[in-house]
Amino acid sequence: MPFVTPSGGVYVVQALTPTHKVYRLSPGGAAELLAPPAADGAGDGAAGAAGAFSVLGAGAAKLHGGPPLVLVDGAKWSEWLRDPKVAARAKAASRYFLGVVHFWVPTGSGDGRSYHHYLYKMEASPPFRPLEVSAELPLKTHPRYKKVTFASGLHLQPPRRGATPANGGSGPRVLVSYGSGDAGSRVLVLTLEEVEGLFKAGPPRAG
Repeated sequence: MPFVTPSGGVYVVQALTPTHKVYRLSPGGAAELLAPPAADGAGDGAAGAAGAFSVLGAGAAKLHGGPPLVLVDGAKWSEWLRDPKVAARAKAASRYFLGVVHFWVPTGSGDGRSYHHYLYKMEASPPFRPLEVSAELPLKTHPRYKKVTFASGLHLQPPRRGATPANGGSGPRVLVSYGSGDAGSRVLVLTLEEVEGLFKAGPPRAG
């Protein structure tokens, strides 16, 4: 999953588990691993905090990345969050990268696979450790393929110029585009408050 920092650095998350590997890409095409691989949840650096995904249980071992990550300024946009606790949570997180991850399990039926998608937060600066995982994204399935969805796009839409909560303007939104049952295209639109709500809920605890 590629991403670009505010300073213009180009990076890519090459693996999520069992180690979280982040590479820095140079203009010449070389890729440099930011930190040596470490066991899940052990050590420091980009590889050492993959334990953030352990809440997904067995699904963590099958985790795949998704579209490019986007940078969210939780502190800057906390004014759009009506719930004081959610606003405080966003301010505490400050800036972070937001991504989409998924895993699938066989269904044993005509659908073939059941897909499960989650948002995850990653530090906004090196070593880019993963921070937390959200509750499962509420993606709508196709009537004929009830378990098959696949997120392929992630976009952060900032507030319109001059918009504020006081004047009823539109706040920041997160858009997740996805295929439904290999038969239709959909977009999940989430307000920043809904995004924070998914992280507050979190995935069901494993075991």
